[in-house]
Amino acid sequence: MNPSLYEAARSGNVQYLMNNTAEPHNLTTPQGNTALHIVARLGHVNFAKTLLARSDRLLTTTNHDGENPLHVAAKAGHANVVEAMLTHAKIWPVDPEGEDQGWQHAAARGGARGVR
Repeated sequence: MNPSLYEAARSGNVQYLMNNTAEPHNLTTPQGNTALHIVARLGHVNFAKTLLARSDRLLTTTNHDGENPLHVAAKAGHANVVEAMLTHAKIWPVDPEGEDQGWQHAAARGGARGVR
């Protein structure tokens, strides 16, 4: 991932996205995290909304731990980011193994007592 995009995601700098036209969906950290994974963990909802407006693919991209950004946001307890992702989603993929991978399950698995 481009260090400037990484730092913008960590800080929630939406202006960086507005000034750069590169598609963020194929840029990942060594752990397979996209910018949406990063902002989901940190709770930067405006950055998340801006990313989703630019690339639907980010919503279903999994990192090396098999987590998509919705899982990450739920585990971190960021209800505003979870809500933004669910609002943006048109079709949520079904887990082929039939396991519950919903946001409540992800929050519980991550040790969160609830999503704030």
